[in-house]
Amino acid sequence: MDPNPHLQPLAALAGEWTTRGTHPMLPGRTFHGHTSFEWLESGAFLLAHMRIDEPEIPDGVAVFGTDDVRPGAGTMLYFDDRGVSREYGWTVSNKIWTWSRNDPDFSQRMQLTISEDARSIVSRGEMSRDGGVNGFHERSERSRGGAMMTNKVLFVQGGGTEVHDRWDNKLVASLERELGEDYAVHYPRMPNEADPRYSAWRAALLSEFDTLEDGAIVVGHSVGATILIHVLAEQPPKPRLGGLFLVAAPFIGERGWPSDEIEPRADFSARIPVDVPVFLYHGAEDEVVPFAHVHLYAKAIPQAVVRALSRSNHQLNDDMTDVARDIRAISRSRTSISGQPQ
Repeated sequence: MDPNPHLQPLAALAGEWTTRGTHPMLPGRTFHGHTSFEWLESGAFLLAHMRIDEPEIPDGVAVFGTDDVRPGAGTMLYFDDRGVSREYGWTVSNKIWTWSRNDPDFSQRMQLTISEDARSIVSRGEMSRDGGVNGFHERSERSRGGAMMTNKVLFVQGGGTEVHDRWDNKLVASLERELGEDYAVHYPRMPNEADPRYSAWRAALLSEFDTLEDGAIVVGHSVGATILIHVLAEQPPKPRLGGLFLVAAPFIGERGWPSDEIEPRADFSARIPVDVPVFLYHGAEDEVVPFAHVHLYAKAIPQAVVRALSRSNHQLNDDMTDVARDIRAISRSRTSISGQPQ
């Protein structure tokens, strides 16, 4: 069967994409996810799988088809894990792809602009329930040949009530802003954040490690940083990390904090590969974790770079400029050695 010629304007979508953006139902938050497009029946239809790493947003699937009497347009049939099914119309012209539906109860419109090199999509949309309109935007970045075009950053939140949505999200927003579009920051919600348990967070982190590729950057804040480095020492991920960044991490052990769940370790330096850069950040005005803890980590990890921030609090004043600067620096170093981003 020959490919459907009316779907060829969407051929640039085929492949794997990472996504990040905002949604009107999740104000003040940045979501991350993954979308893939593949051909069905040798190009008769186009299939999309959409996943967002937020429990409030459903995973969905969509099939794109056409009608011969409407060149440059077609139909999208959508279904998600809530059991919701919808029909949308779509059009494409000059690399601008629009899909929409009009219904008195729920209307939606999305306009997606595909870059000239077909490596990125910027999309902006509107949704309406009972006549009210909310805007949102999303940016998608594409992978080629199995290698992501963006530098991947995993950010592990701290513990405490509503930390993910009201506190550490500000750190993530600052980090994304400072790093720019060449980086994709993944910010998963850790289990039972109000009462973090090592075993539960360990399992969640090991699951996240399975999604990493060589060169991934890992950042942890507060108790999340503590659990992160203990899990890395206990069971390092298979991919080679591009860097480890610990922010305001409590030290477990002598002269640090006690723990019923986390055993003190004296082998961090031996367990972390020597070619993985380690950076430690701590504010002198930290009101939660004593500033001295960063020096305990420095003693345990002699190869680490220590950034003592004289006027920063436990949240680094919601400013990740120093962290972003170091991430960019080691990324440039890897690029200059290998000839391409890792």
